[in-house]
Amino acid sequence: MQLQDCFSKPQLLPNIPEVVKDLIATFNESEPDMGHIVSELSMDPVLSAKVLRLANSSRFGGVREIGSVKEAAIRLGLERLRTLVIASGLISATKAMQGIDLHAFWNRSFLTAELCRQLAVSAGLPAEQHFTCGMLHDLGKLILVVTFPARADDVATLATRQGRASAEQSLLGFTTADIGAELAQRWQFPEPVVAGLKHQFDPISSGSFSSEAALVFLSTWLLDHGALAGGQEAWSEHLALTLGLDWEALATEPPAHWPEDIAKVLGLEWNSLLSARDAVLRDGSPFLPAD
Repeated sequence: MQLQDCFSKPQLLPNIPEVVKDLIATFNESEPDMGHIVSELSMDPVLSAKVLRLANSSRFGGVREIGSVKEAAIRLGLERLRTLVIASGLISATKAMQGIDLHAFWNRSFLTAELCRQLAVSAGLPAEQHFTCGMLHDLGKLILVVTFPARADDVATLATRQGRASAEQSLLGFTTADIGAELAQRWQFPEPVVAGLKHQFDPISSGSFSSEAALVFLSTWLLDHGALAGGQEAWSEHLALTLGLDWEALATEPPAHWPEDIAKVLGLEWNSLLSARDAVLRDGSPFLPAD
């Protein structure tokens, strides 16, 4: 099996709207034409409605409700508007895919993206670009499931014994990270996003360090291990007292095998990771579709 085989059934792949493609192109433009973007978005009533709903939500809204895409663009700015449009377009493009619980898929994707954004801010990195990488991080898995479901099942079975990346490499000869990076390249996302997706399973050993890959790695690790990683959820107060352990310290001390090497490169401490994770799990994501 070759990586390109995953793209041999275009009818099964997400088909993003033209306005989303236009917004992706602005990543590489020094002075994007906001007027053109607003005009294009205004001609897509579905995306316009979603963007206005989000722009007026408590997460993004101001004191006055806005009623036009132009007002939304002024309130949000290009980067946040681009994030909203891409997020809304991706959700629309992946409806009714067999073998995928899309609500669970996007819930996980947007929690990862929100965590990437928060950690990027803590590390002094571009928030929206890292959010975008987190949002896209699992699209390769989605594509594998819808194009080669039997292979995806085999990978899932083997992954329980030797881990996801190793299982994919063993059975496919490449990983879902490679699939996602290829899709992002076809959609003309900027190279840092493509590299972040490609190296998300091993951000340090990939040669050139990618902060996007590193934050996706940290975010997925925190969400996978969060309930047991230094948090009180893993303990009862009675058990802690019986063992002579500090109940409050259990909420802040890192576990023995956390990705400290990756966090250190970014200048992030364990407490900042834990704080960001807890905030994201508490607040959720405004991008998650209500239906």
